[in-house]
Amino acid sequence: MLAALAEVGFVRRLLEAPLAGSMKITLALTRIGSHRGRSLGLASGLGRLYCSQRGELAEVACLRSGEVQPVDLDGPMPSTDLAVTLVGPGLESLWAAEDGCHVWTRTDGTSEVVRVRVHRDRDASEVLEERAEALVSGEPVDTLGRAVRRIRYDGGPGDSRSHLLTIEDFTLGEVYRRHTTKLGDGLEALLWLRMTWDTEATDGA
Repeated sequence: MLAALAEVGFVRRLLEAPLAGSMKITLALTRIGSHRGRSLGLASGLGRLYCSQRGELAEVACLRSGEVQPVDLDGPMPSTDLAVTLVGPGLESLWAAEDGCHVWTRTDGTSEVVRVRVHRDRDASEVLEERAEALVSGEPVDTLGRAVRRIRYDGGPGDSRSHLLTIEDFTLGEVYRRHTTKLGDGLEALLWLRMTWDTEATDGA
């Protein structure tokens, strides 16, 4: 039901402003402090979400050993320095709210912080090449930005058990709280809710 309402909300925005905003966006994901231990899977989970939702998937790439490489969607999703390019109408207003800091914490004290940047009219490979150059030159590249959502969840990759997932979405002012085996369930539900909630927004406003 929520998915159907989300579709209605998205189409309504397109009818109100069919040509507003950029027709191409790239979401770039960086795990902050990626050298400090194993990933919980937040960047991978967000990357899967971005690839599976609104917009035609134009490019998915990552940085490996300082080089830009394509990502095979049938394999594991990279845990940092990942970029997803989507093409189509209505994308800017839908995805702009992802820009900022996403935090995942567990009850054992481990945590993961992912910085998402939303780029207009740029390709994934272009964004990653710029990041690679900045890393080589020593420029500061990992500012956090605003808080987008906070996740509390003890599940993760390789764990098939159901755990309580709590996601605070600061843009929506909503909290998702449910037992589930997958982080993506909550991320997807909140994205659908945003599509129904933001019916008055138009791209480029």
